[in-house]
Amino acid sequence: QKSRCKWLRMGDKNTRFFHGTTIARRRRNKVFKLLNENGDWMEQPAELERMVTTFYIMLFTDEGHMEPFSLTNAFSRLNEDELSTLEAPISNGEIHNAVKCMSGFKAPGPDGLQAMFFKSQWDIVGNAMCKLIHEIEVVPSRVADINETLIVLIPKMENVSSLKQMRPISLCNVSYKILTKVLANRLRQVMEKLVHPNQCSFIPNRQSKDNIIIFQEVIHSMRYKSGAKGWMAIKIDLEKAYDRLKWDFVKDTLLDIGFPTQFVNIIWACISSPRMRMLWNGETLDEFLPSRGVRQGDPISPYLFILCIERLFQLISKEVEAKRWQPIRLAKALFPILLLLMILSYLPKLL
Repeated sequence: QKSRCKWLRMGDKNTRFFHGTTIARRRRNKVFKLLNENGDWMEQPAELERMVTTFYIMLFTDEGHMEPFSLTNAFSRLNEDELSTLEAPISNGEIHNAVKCMSGFKAPGPDGLQAMFFKSQWDIVGNAMCKLIHEIEVVPSRVADINETLIVLIPKMENVSSLKQMRPISLCNVSYKILTKVLANRLRQVMEKLVHPNQCSFIPNRQSKDNIIIFQEVIHSMRYKSGAKGWMAIKIDLEKAYDRLKWDFVKDTLLDIGFPTQFVNIIWACISSPRMRMLWNGETLDEFLPSRGVRQGDPISPYLFILCIERLFQLISKEVEAKRWQPIRLAKALFPILLLLMILSYLPKLL
């Protein structure tokens, strides 16, 4: 209790205590050895750096051609007002509002800046930032100029022995995050219409804890159901789900929804043009170009991931309509439970 009080009183002040805790955390997160694919320990710094870069180059590299999705036109159709909002020119007010909504002191990206700099100096840098985003609106490929990313690895546990036990977090340039924050704010307005009520994460007027409660009720109901046939729930843990998401599938999903072409083109330019570097034990490693994946730390990534997962729900719904699957119904007045999506700390888990 005393240590907690001390942290509340001194934790974020520029004191010896603050710098001591920062240094201790940095040492705790530093990795000195890892197991390779053959089960051998790698301890030399050069070997570890090569191993880390190779692992993430392979993770972010597309493995081949994507088969066309078998189900189309299953999303709810957006009306003219909603489409007009999405394709309307980005206003300076939207850009400034996106900046104000951003957390001010998150870790900086390759530009070395935090959002608080743009918040406090908006009178000076605001016009230049708005001009940049308006230029990207006209020529979406220009987003590549600001689309640099540092990938920092956060251990999921103490004493990690494998890269799979570390979570990659993307540190993007603030200018890039302002653009995708604007896009995410627009996308957020239509998510409730596009995504089934079973899915709660990142959807306005819904909370992830609702699905946790529903899940508990489902298990309770299954436990006390009677009859000749039993019931089964399948839990799927999607390993590296963000990192393996195919760009072509994301674009196909956005087009299937019926989003305006210009809106899709800007999102496509954002997700398909990053340049990445690993930030390993405080050192920046060689740059590489990914060919798949959306980044944890990019404001628009959660919405793109949920829209893509919604297509899995659509496939399951089709199986239910064909009477090949039977959903769980907790009460006659409630919709049947086909799929629950819970994203906790950016770890996608499906039921």
